[in-house]
Amino acid sequence: MEPHSFLRAAEAAEQCRMRPSTLERLIRTGRGPRITRLGGKVLIRSDHWREWLESGVGAELPESDGRKRARAALPPMTAA
Repeated sequence: MEPHSFLRAAEAAEQCRMRPSTLERLIRTGRGPRITRLGGKVLIRSDHWREWLESGVGAELPESDGRKRARAALPPMTAA
């Protein structure tokens, strides 16, 4: 039996340009890839990661985590 290769959650998130917190939320809600916990660390088997990406679930995600960021109001510009 061949040993499996694993990715840390942060590495996996980086591969698909997603924030680690977004991937963690997907995992918590059951919409992320299957995981293995080892010593308190979340690891994702490479083959499970590929299956999840190929299933199209990752393609359905919005580019951001869906939260709108508040922008600081700028003071009006005045003529010099």
